[in-house]
Amino acid sequence: MERFVISDLHLGHNGIVGYRNMQTLAEHDEKIMERWNNQVTQKDLVFVLGDVTLHKASHLDFLDFKNWNGRKILVMGNHDDSNVVQYFDKIYGVNEVKVCAKKYHVVMTHIPMIESELYRWDFNMHGHLHENKIDNKRYINVCAEHMNYTPQPIDVVVETHVQTWENY
Repeated sequence: MERFVISDLHLGHNGIVGYRNMQTLAEHDEKIMERWNNQVTQKDLVFVLGDVTLHKASHLDFLDFKNWNGRKILVMGNHDDSNVVQYFDKIYGVNEVKVCAKKYHVVMTHIPMIESELYRWDFNMHGHLHENKIDNKRYINVCAEHMNYTPQPIDVVVETHVQTWENY
């Protein structure tokens, strides 16, 4: 079992299509669905750090989201309504994980935490900012735009982030 992460899918959100340089909503949603199912197996765990849709949970039925590969865990985002919870195996407001052979302690949120609150964790893995990044080594933006619209293994994301900052 692998643990994956991604944020800000915005499935069914017409306004995100042009922003992400795609032609149609169908192209956008199919690209994410195809990449998700090619990367994730049924045994895997996927953390979605918020904004699955833009207040359109019923669109997840249209996409048959419940049958996408893996067990799905949602860390609620500002665009997630309570009716989206039925599509996930677990729901959190904030979640903590140990990664990279338990070397790092990561807190997962949708909106980045205030830095003074990070004293208990090595990193804040977050979404919400889309293409923008916080210029601070403790923040890891996992919005779909930074993940090639594909859930990525959490350990790989953290290891890559650490290596990037070591060479910064």
